[in-house]
Amino acid sequence: MTGRETRVLHGISAAPGIASGPAFVLERQRLRVVKRHLEASQLDDEVERLREALADSFAQVQELRDMLAGQHEDPQEILEAQAEMLRDPSMMDDPARLIRGELINAEWAVAKVLGQLRALYDNAEDVYLRDRGEDIDHVGRRILRNLAGQDPLLGRIPAGVVVVAHHISPAEMVQLHRARVAGLATDVGGRTSHTALIARAFELPTVLGLKEILTAVEGGETVVVDGLAGDVVLNPSDEELVRFGERAYRLALVEQELLKDRDKPAVTLDGTVVQLMANMELAEEVASALEHGAEGVGLYRTEFMYMERTALPSEEAHMVDALKVFNGMGQRPVTFRTFDLGGGEKTSELLRIPNEDNPALGLRSIRLAFREEAIFRSQLRGLLRASTAGRMRIMFPMISGVAELRQAKRMLEECREELARQGHAVAEEIEVGIMVEMPAAAMIADLLAKEVDFFSIGSNDLIQYTLAIDRSSELVNYLYHPLHPAILRLVRSVVNVAHDASISVSLCGAMAGNPLYTLVLVGLGLDELSMPAAAIPRIKRIIRACNSSEAVSFAKDLVKMDTVELAEEAVREMMVSRFMLNLDEDRSWEVDMRPNIGTHPAAPRVSKRAEDDPKPTSGRRGSR
Repeated sequence: MTGRETRVLHGISAAPGIASGPAFVLERQRLRVVKRHLEASQLDDEVERLREALADSFAQVQELRDMLAGQHEDPQEILEAQAEMLRDPSMMDDPARLIRGELINAEWAVAKVLGQLRALYDNAEDVYLRDRGEDIDHVGRRILRNLAGQDPLLGRIPAGVVVVAHHISPAEMVQLHRARVAGLATDVGGRTSHTALIARAFELPTVLGLKEILTAVEGGETVVVDGLAGDVVLNPSDEELVRFGERAYRLALVEQELLKDRDKPAVTLDGTVVQLMANMELAEEVASALEHGAEGVGLYRTEFMYMERTALPSEEAHMVDALKVFNGMGQRPVTFRTFDLGGGEKTSELLRIPNEDNPALGLRSIRLAFREEAIFRSQLRGLLRASTAGRMRIMFPMISGVAELRQAKRMLEECREELARQGHAVAEEIEVGIMVEMPAAAMIADLLAKEVDFFSIGSNDLIQYTLAIDRSSELVNYLYHPLHPAILRLVRSVVNVAHDASISVSLCGAMAGNPLYTLVLVGLGLDELSMPAAAIPRIKRIIRACNSSEAVSFAKDLVKMDTVELAEEAVREMMVSRFMLNLDEDRSWEVDMRPNIGTHPAAPRVSKRAEDDPKPTSGRRGSR
């Protein structure tokens, strides 16, 4: 360990997990390109150097594609786009013309040509061309590194290091995966970037958007990546290393213990069943969902289909993606939410989403789908064509009224009829539901319930819109309270209305995956909770150790409390005393689920009935 002081940098949690190791600094800064003037006698050699760099770049991209043959289709598509650029004759001809015409070095010529190309693409009206800008950047860096004699394939990165870089391209992510690095930390990037998507697919602990990691770190010094909290610790003390190591080890042991319940139902001691489903963004997450005991997919975010491609996903692409999910999930239900883009965070250059002063209240989600009707219908047709392969549920987001819902349903039915005329098979029974995430929808839930087969409460947006706060704003996020009396009453009201209409109701926001709120949600009567797959075992353990009657009584008392502070205090006291919830370091997601939960003095005993896997109550819960 060096004599440098410990520093903690805060970034964006892109892929969960805790990793530590020596820092491997991939690049201190963006590649610097220096202009050099050449003699006429040097031009042939310089053009040949360019030709070799392009050939090496193309061979490297092809090698990476071969590495991914038969797996991880999305990175393969990105690499194919880059290979296509490198095959283009202009990639050689235009820089060569500059080299000879202006007597300049290959690096300067490449940077100038690609800079002009990037500007043209950025200003293009065609969304496909605009989206190619990121590929131009990646290709340019690869060519320049080859010209500089660097190793773009990262083949010399040792296993077990934490890679530190300004930016990592999707192609480079593949190589990091192959090198079995421990973690990744970058200056730039966001949760929906290509890098983040692939990091999650590869389960590589990753923190992005650190802004100053390259200037702060020294190669070889110890670094800890906390992909759960979004923190990177530079030069941690021995005591801190021990603490992180113990925490990672404890989490692994807890995970191992909790997975013993993977195939058991989430049923309370008195027989109430709660379906536990997974939230997913990519088909590659199916294996993780099943490993953690998911009973289906409660929320498949199809908008990621529009974030990671260089062209709009076709009808066939939607169908193939849905088939991949069904192939893994079998006959478990899968809820495909139609694309929920906009709102300031979930953007795509493939759809012309305008910049707005208040994007959360603007053109987003189902509103955007109605404006981009051809794109929306393409998605609906693709989903319908895959519907015979599994138990499909289609869910419309951001519904605010009955007319809006009927419009979406009409378009879905028209797509079904079109496919039937064209000879495509479509499942006879497809459940249709909506996200309840606006106060307007909650207030007219009784009217909406007549039109759908299920509700799914999106607690994240419901809290944001009900409390009139931007949850991403550091200025007001202290007001973001899931236990606010208004939120609890809205959830209770929607559940009651749904059950009166004999339809099921789930909750798929962040509340569902936080064990602090599990007893409350059971008490409010949710039929289904959908969450990140890794959260399922903890939530299941709590459900299997509680009584539904106890939860209902607790929720009734909670709804009567007049302040958030009283509600939070009551919930924390209950969860700590009854379920040994670990609130140390304000990490309510960490639950001390040791094997002795059933015998701890403060925990309920697990009855023989529950341990013997009682037959789940059929239909709706008996307490209704």
